[in-house]
Amino acid sequence: MSIYVARTNNRPGLVKIGFTTYPRQRLVGLRRVVDRAIVFVALADGTIFHEHRLHNALKAHHLGGEWYPEGAEPVQSAVSEIAGAPGPFDLAVTNLPTRVC
Repeated sequence: MSIYVARTNNRPGLVKIGFTTYPRQRLVGLRRVVDRAIVFVALADGTIFHEHRLHNALKAHHLGGEWYPEGAEPVQSAVSEIAGAPGPFDLAVTNLPTRVC
């Protein structure tokens, strides 16, 4: 089970933060629905509960679906932590800053 961060050229400056049990299949599905060029920029071990905590912590920056502005400081922090997570995924979302750059 994984938490992912995805980026696409169709939505510049935005990232999608989601959960999947099967990353390969999820990417294929996203390429069909969102954009053929979508890629995962970060992937870490995690559960649906981690994803819900992340979405709740980032709700002030939520743009619809699972999309967030990549430039917002809390989103940057979350993406950096996901990208650097060796697993298992354990993001301390309660410590994320709430300020937007």
